[in-house]
Amino acid sequence: MNSDGQSVDLSTENSESSSITTLNLLNNDFWETLNESADLFFKSLKLGRVRGVVSIVDFPNSGSKDNSEYLQLIQELINRDIMVTISSGETVGINMAGMIGPDFFQRAGDGIAEFCNFIGILPVLYIGSTIDKSDILDFYNGLAQHAAVEKINLPTAAIAPGRYQEQIESPGTVFTMEDGPAKTVDLIDAHIHDKRLGIQWCDRCGGRFSPFS
Repeated sequence: MNSDGQSVDLSTENSESSSITTLNLLNNDFWETLNESADLFFKSLKLGRVRGVVSIVDFPNSGSKDNSEYLQLIQELINRDIMVTISSGETVGINMAGMIGPDFFQRAGDGIAEFCNFIGILPVLYIGSTIDKSDILDFYNGLAQHAAVEKINLPTAAIAPGRYQEQIESPGTVFTMEDGPAKTVDLIDAHIHDKRLGIQWCDRCGGRFSPFS
């Protein structure tokens, strides 16, 4: 359940609920809910139900790729059980939300859908300007402490326009979209896979997420 006590259903059997989740894409409460559920998220991450986290960072007037390519990228990432956060200008976020149809989240992988349904969030989280950057860093610091590794070793990555690549504060490798969404997803997928194996976490190893086990 989310912070309002409402379930967010990503299943294909409830298209009306899926439409509601689409409208809530810009809801900052989802980030707060994830923060409050950090222990459960770490458990799901370690089990491989959520394989990693990718932060998409965009800048107004940056000349970045068309939104449709970002949407293709995001949909394929969540299909591979990789959570996505979007830290972009509000206008970009609203435009992307407007392009997402009711069935967008139905292609989310079983693992990430299972976890997101349980705590009541979407597999794509918009991080608006009201969320302090220190809170984001604290979240990743907490994950690193749980895993007993440095932040750089977590299965995380970021995507940013090429000319801003050096300016991004990210716990993981920063990718660009210069090779197109399909190639970028494959590169990120391989990166997440290597990071998981590097800290001795299985990848695509099956099993079910349970907060009680």
